[in-house]
Amino acid sequence: MNISQATRRVLRKYPNIAEYLGYGVVNYRALARLIQPEVERLLGTGVKLQSIVTALRRSGGEPAHDSAKRILAESEVSLRYDLGLITAALSRETPRKVLEVHRMLKGAPYVLLQGLENLTIVTRQEYITRLESLFGDDLVESKRSLAGIFVKSPPEIASTSGVLARLSGLLAAEGINVVEMMSSHVETMFLVEERDCLRGVEAIREEIKRARSG
Repeated sequence: MNISQATRRVLRKYPNIAEYLGYGVVNYRALARLIQPEVERLLGTGVKLQSIVTALRRSGGEPAHDSAKRILAESEVSLRYDLGLITAALSRETPRKVLEVHRMLKGAPYVLLQGLENLTIVTRQEYITRLESLFGDDLVESKRSLAGIFVKSPPEIASTSGVLARLSGLLAAEGINVVEMMSSHVETMFLVEERDCLRGVEAIREEIKRARSG
């Protein structure tokens, strides 16, 4: 692996920076200084700063590739308030309790995500107290006063790289903490604190508008 290849590999971790390089709005020397330790780690040796600057200039970056841009242009964003979540440790009782959750919510929308050790349920805030009681000693944490930013995209999002990274990067740039992120085929949900949700929606709306304007 040479310096140019290592530089390009590091840039893949920062899709927004790579895009802005293509627009010519990034300070090459400052960026080179930022990524120098990672380039050196990949190569296993010291690398002169100017060599990384040269590699950056040659790479040139590229604006968001057409497929990702088209997906953003065809996406829609919406917001849902008054949400909460509970996270519980998995146990022998989990299957029974999940069935009870379904009966308890009586058709109310909810999102259930099961990992290797924990189960997370996102639903209306009004049900959180009852869910806390249901899971009892298995409860790990619960949160209220959350909002869901929902992005609905065309099916191609499932096979297109960079779209989710771009969306989450927009929220990070606004200093918004994502409490949970869940994706189900064409729908992506970013769960955030209610106080941050309007800024988050606006950031994504503006990005969608830019994609639509070409």
